[in-house]
Amino acid sequence: MNYLVKYLDSYNGGKVFHYFDNQKDYEKFANELNKKMEEEMMIGQSWTSYKVYRFSNKDSVIDTLLNSINHSGLDVESDIVADLMKD
Repeated sequence: MNYLVKYLDSYNGGKVFHYFDNQKDYEKFANELNKKMEEEMMIGQSWTSYKVYRFSNKDSVIDTLLNSINHSGLDVESDIVADLMKD
């Protein structure tokens, strides 16, 4: 299973995509984000959110990102597409 996580930090205005090709690394990252979100809730703020996309293979991830770029005109994902295509 391949995972693409869209991580949003509204406090810093950032949107970051993370790609994981194994369950262990994905779960470690998701646990860290969940801890951060719990800490934010404890102080009554919510800056962090994320969405997880699951794919059966890396080619599906690349196709999805390329379609997103083509339909939205965004360049945000282009770096991760280039990184994925290197492997």
